[in-house]
Amino acid sequence: MPKKNYIIFDNSSDATSFYEEIKKEGIKATLAPTPKEIEKCCGVTILFEDEKEIEKIKKLAEIKALKYKKIYTIVQDINPNRLKFS
Repeated sequence: MPKKNYIIFDNSSDATSFYEEIKKEGIKATLAPTPKEIEKCCGVTILFEDEKEIEKIKKLAEIKALKYKKIYTIVQDINPNRLKFS
């Protein structure tokens, strides 16, 4: 099953700053709304798919003193019949 990784923040300013630094490092990521499965936060997350990038992201946060709340990995449970009506 596909996995998605989300970085959550206390505020959108921290999310935007963190996103800019991630892009400078060449990490493939995007700003995204917070999925309902994740604890409450500011509503903005950074979404990235490559799980191998987690340690690199944590190290970048430490070096650049970037604030984040937590990193979540969510396994997508995709039901191919969810939009089919009989």
